[in-house]
Amino acid sequence: MRVCFFAKVKERELIDRMEFYKQDVDILHDLGFDVVISTNWREIPTNVDFYFIWWWTWAFLPITKSAITRQPCLVTGIFDFRSPTGDDFFHRPLW
Repeated sequence: MRVCFFAKVKERELIDRMEFYKQDVDILHDLGFDVVISTNWREIPTNVDFYFIWWWTWAFLPITKSAITRQPCLVTGIFDFRSPTGDDFFHRPLW
C-alpha cells in the first residue's frame, strides 16, 4: 500500500531532522507502506491509498486531493483549544 505523508514545512530536510515527523515516517515504513513525502500542493500525489497529514492548519491541501481521489486521510498534530497566552483556536483569524 502507498501512503502520502504530508507536512507543510519550508525545508524538506526537516522531515528527517524533526523527531515527531521522522518517527511517523519510520512507523509507516515499518508497517510495510510505500511512503511518499510531500510538503506542498504540487508534490501531493493522487495515486496513494491514504493520506497521513501533519498539522490541521494546512490539512486542507491534502484533504482536497483526498476528496478528489476518494481516499481516506488521517490528520494529526497539536490543537490548542484554549490557551492562557491567547494563541489558541478562539483567537485565530477566520481565514
